Order: sequence, then C-alpha cells, then structure tokens
Amino acid sequence: MKRTALLLAVAIIMVIMYGQIEYTIAPYANWDLAGYRRMAAASPAIATDICQPAAFRVLGPWLAGLLPVPDPVAFYALSVALSIVLVLLSYHFFRVIGLAPAVAVITVILYTFNRWWFGTTVWDFFQVNDLLSQIWIVLLFLAMLQGRWAVFGLVFFLAALTRETGLLMIPVAAVYLWERKAFRSQGLRALAAIVPGIALFIVLRMVIPAPCGKPLFEQLLAHSGSILSPVKVARLLINSYLPFSLVPFVFFEDTIRYFRGKAYELLFVALVFLSTLFGLAYDERLLAPSFVVIYVLIGNVIQAHYKEKWFVAVLVIGGFLSTFHHLRTRFPLPDRDLTLVLSLGALALVTAASIAIRLRQRPAAGGATQP
Repeated sequence: MKRTALLLAVAIIMVIMYGQIEYTIAPYANWDLAGYRRMAAASPAIATDICQPAAFRVLGPWLAGLLPVPDPVAFYALSVALSIVLVLLSYHFFRVIGLAPAVAVITVILYTFNRWWFGTTVWDFFQVNDLLSQIWIVLLFLAMLQGRWAVFGLVFFLAALTRETGLLMIPVAAVYLWERKAFRSQGLRALAAIVPGIALFIVLRMVIPAPCGKPLFEQLLAHSGSILSPVKVARLLINSYLPFSLVPFVFFEDTIRYFRGKAYELLFVALVFLSTLFGLAYDERLLAPSFVVIYVLIGNVIQAHYKEKWFVAVLVIGGFLSTFHHLRTRFPLPDRDLTLVLSLGALALVTAASIAIRLRQRPAAGGATQP
C-alpha cells in the first residue's frame, strides 16, 4: 500500500508539473487535436470528415465524447486517469518481469520523469489514444508472457480501435513463440486471438471515410528519407529518454545479458523505432511504447547496483532535472538554451555516474542485488 500511495503521489505531482497545452492558439490549434475534438463532438457516432490516419483512431475521442462535460475537460480527465492507470500497471509489469518491489517503484518514477514518453501525453491531453496504446502494449506483453491468448485477443481488438501500434505485437508474438518453441502448443490460439483485431483494423479503413491525408505506407515513403538524418536519429535515440540514453550502452554487459533469449523484445524496440517513419512532428513521443523494454533495462541496472545508494540518487535527481522545459510544462523555463543546459547536464551527470559505477564494480554474471 505504501508503494502504491507513493506512485499515486508522484503521478499526480508530475501530472500537475507537466501542465496543459494551450490548445486554442497557433500552432497547437492546428495539430491533430483539432481532428480529435471533432471526433469527440460526433460521438457516439463516427466522424466522417477527419484526415487519415487519425480518422481510424476512434476509441480515445469516442470515449471523450461520451462524457457529459466539454470536450477539453473530458480529454483532460481521461488523460489524468489513464496516466495514473499506466503508472500502476507499469509497476505491476516491472514486478512480473523480475524487478524487486523497491526497484520497480524507482523505475516507474524515472519513467514519469520522461517528458516525451509520459509528460507529452499529459501536456497534450488530447492524445488519449497514445496513452491507451501504451496501456494496451503493457497488457499485451503481460498476456503473451503468461500465455493468456484470450486476454491478448481482447486487448488486441481494443488496440485496433486505438492506433496502429498494436499491430507490432503480431511479429513480436511470433518471435516469442519461436524462441520458446511453443508454436505447436500455442500457435493456433495466438492466431485465433489476433484475427478479430486484424479484421477490425481492415474494416475500419473500409467503412470510415477519410477525405484527406495519406495512407500509412504513403507516409512511410514520403518520410523514410529523413529517418537516418543525424539530427533525427539523435533526437530519437538520445533525446527521447533523457537522461538515461547512454545507460544501456555503458552497462553493455547487462544489456547483452538481458536480451539473451529475448529477441522478441529487441524486435519490438526496432519496430517501434521504424514506426517513427510515419511521424510528422515531435517524433520522440512515438517511441513511447518501447518503455516496456527500455525502462526494464534501466531497472535491471538499478537492481544490479542497488547498494550504491548515491548512484540511485543521481538517477532520480538527473531524471527530475530533465523534466524541465521551456514549452511543455506548467512552469516553463525562460528559453530553449536553458532547457538544453539542464537536459544535457542531466545526461552528463547520469552518464558520468554510470561510468564510475561501471569502472568500480563489475556486476556478477547473471546476478543482481535484491533490495
């Protein structure tokens, strides 16, 4: 109960700190949120004047439209509630995946400090579908790991109503079963679980008019040329989960050991990265579903070096410093330069501490200090 209360307190504090988007002014008024608001206004019917692919992401705006309050209030209420659900669900997932209770709490707190993967969906609270997608991904991983394919199928069906992200779990589940040599025993059940969701995904695109926008694969062709640009790669691989971006590389032995026998998780991260090709703006947030792997890596590092309390403190302090921003926050910094100073300073602090630990203490192979 104490851990749950702590996580609830941190989640509420961070929700308050991330603030709210000024959705009535440019350029924000012309973002995707404009379409989502029209979709909510049409609920419980389905809007027919929305550009694709947003037109097919019906679940979040539909739920907001059902609430008997103005749509901004509905979206914000859903965003706050779902953010808290995601925090508590993530703690449960990290425990199931093998992190000790105290380490799981710290790892979830560090995740809430991620201004792109957690903070953006609080700040731009109209992105309810992004939050729902992260919840579905956690539930899909849990169902897959526990062999609960009926649950997997139900969540996958909901994911098809939300965003395209859920489709990434099809090859991930296939690789998981292949690694576990479980195709014969579980393959048919897994296939039966995904068929309804795939059918729904196709039907939505057949029956909902989308008078503008490009299909996903046209977007892929249009933007694939920029994916390897140094600036974009740096934003995706470094900026997206500051200040812990280099931790998996500093502790490369822990990272290699973790992925041994988990090619399905490595595949998932790679597929999420490739899916950013479809993005048009602040692509860092599109990597958010990969937190189910990236923050487990960070949690494993904490677990292996938990006795070094100063190191854990540095991670928490560095993570908190990286939350400050000149735009996406309730208490904005004066300018972008100060954001860069704090972000890069936090990255340097965490990386230096990681290198110091790495040089001082080589973790025992396959072992971890249980707090």
